[in-house]
Amino acid sequence: MSKYYGEFLILLLVYLITCNDASPCIFTRYIYSNGLKQQLQVESWGSDSIRIRLSSDVIIQNPDYQALLPEQPIFNEEVCQQPDSNTFIHGNIKFNISDDNERWLIQRQSDGLILIETQSITFLPYKYPLSIYSPIYNLYSLSFMYNHIPDGYLYGLGEHHYGENLTLAYHNFHLPFVFSSTAPTNGDITIPWYIHTSGFGFLWNQPGYGSFDVQNDKEIMWTANATHQLDIWITTIPKEQNLSSLFYPILMKNYVDVIGHPNPLPKFASGFWQSKNRYRSQNELLDVAKGYYDRHIPVSIIVIDWFHWTKLGEWKFNSTCWPDIPQMINQLKSYGMNLMVSVWPHVEEDSENFFFMNTTGLLTHDANGNALPSTTDNLYIPDQFNPTTRQFIWDKVKRNYYDYGIKIYWLDADEPERGRPGLQWWYGRHDEEIAMVWVREHQRTFWDGLKDQN
Repeated sequence: MSKYYGEFLILLLVYLITCNDASPCIFTRYIYSNGLKQQLQVESWGSDSIRIRLSSDVIIQNPDYQALLPEQPIFNEEVCQQPDSNTFIHGNIKFNISDDNERWLIQRQSDGLILIETQSITFLPYKYPLSIYSPIYNLYSLSFMYNHIPDGYLYGLGEHHYGENLTLAYHNFHLPFVFSSTAPTNGDITIPWYIHTSGFGFLWNQPGYGSFDVQNDKEIMWTANATHQLDIWITTIPKEQNLSSLFYPILMKNYVDVIGHPNPLPKFASGFWQSKNRYRSQNELLDVAKGYYDRHIPVSIIVIDWFHWTKLGEWKFNSTCWPDIPQMINQLKSYGMNLMVSVWPHVEEDSENFFFMNTTGLLTHDANGNALPSTTDNLYIPDQFNPTTRQFIWDKVKRNYYDYGIKIYWLDADEPERGRPGLQWWYGRHDEEIAMVWVREHQRTFWDGLKDQN
């Protein structure tokens, strides 16, 4: 019995080793750098696309907050190759690492164009702020510098309104600029993804704060203030495609395949929308709506914007100004109009919900676990990473809007406006590590709530 048992263990061990190394679509290497043993993992991740992760902890993580969908996209394993110990190929994209592990080349197979050549990757221990919380991962400050193609233009990186912060529709790499922080503010939205006119796209898959700097006409540096690993995704055009034809839709399709497709725009939302900064009362709104109706101008959506509420954080109409919501809804329906309301996330200190949210830990907190005021002292930001917070807010929205038939919401000021980067903790995690995800978790409040209502 013991003989067969020993043979079985040997066969099992061989099987596990074989299975672990069987896929040609995963390239793994251990790297020693600055006295640290690091793990490098390059994977096929969508059409003509690769995901590259480098961990200082020797263990590649599947992060709980990230841009990429957790499910790996379906692809044809026949397009994966590892022709030698330093090279990984997936479709039309090739990764090569030098013998000394110091340099990476990401290259397009069809024309041999070098898309990215790394210059330096630096992990430094992150000094976690003194607090009552402990990090889930070992965290590092990360910088990633690489050479890009000096000729061409770059599209993307979000929506920005300052001249030095990427306001132009495209950016010539010969115009130096510094995008000093990935932290969002009111009117500045960061999406760490760009397309280069040479036919490739780059995603910085980090949920925390950092920076994007064009060093000169050929060098780019990304930084992450607090992370446990480097995580990037790169895509290019297929072999049969050339740059003389329209390739942007191909790259954008590859992108949404790995980060998620938006739902189709509802038919009613494609019509005319009417909005103004503020309607002061139900009568004012209905007068405007009737004016359109009497002139035979069809309106798909009419928007009730800010200060229709009692106080921020109560998520309900001021009944003095809006005395009969069912009657208003019915009147708008008779005109063929849908109603949208603006929902702000902030909570005023003297609102009816503040005491409960504060005493049950539903607000953004400081290092000591106390509720942290926003840049406006009497306003607080909900901790949307906490599922209890999301459920609490949705219950208020459902009772005061949805149950009246109002099912369209404008999530305004949800960067979040008036945040305090560097001082905020969310569900026990420091904002430098996960802050870029706050807005998604805020939207999840409404996604989950509406989904529960079918």
